[in-house]
Amino acid sequence: MSTVRQAIASDVPRILTLLRNFHAAGGFDFRFDAPRFEQFVKAAIFDEQSVCFVIGVPIVGVLVASHAESFVGFRYAEEKLVWIEPGQRGAAWRDLLCAFESWAMAAGCERIKLSAQHALRHPAMTRLYRRSGYLPCETVFSKEI
Repeated sequence: MSTVRQAIASDVPRILTLLRNFHAAGGFDFRFDAPRFEQFVKAAIFDEQSVCFVIGVPIVGVLVASHAESFVGFRYAEEKLVWIEPGQRGAAWRDLLCAFESWAMAAGCERIKLSAQHALRHPAMTRLYRRSGYLPCETVFSKEI
């Protein structure tokens, strides 16, 4: 697998293709809004407290994250979105996670939060995260109003 690197502006069109695939696979109840996703990706590329990692040539995976200070005072990094094309997973996940963890440590983070969408293979993601050393810490509930 190719080396993980931080995304640059010229990567945005390919990343948007990956995010369109993510959206289609998730069966989400919201439409794919390309301009909004583009704004999200560009913010991750250019914001000092965010990162957008990509892997592959052509790019086959993306991980978007940010870091902040919690209300109780510890610094944490949070994965906002990760998508790796089917058939490219495995080593790509390990490489993206390693880059993310290194980035978080360099930013002074003490913890990392990963999430798993219930619509996107939640049991498989839970097993993957546990194998990667992560433990469940909270459950989030949502209601459309």
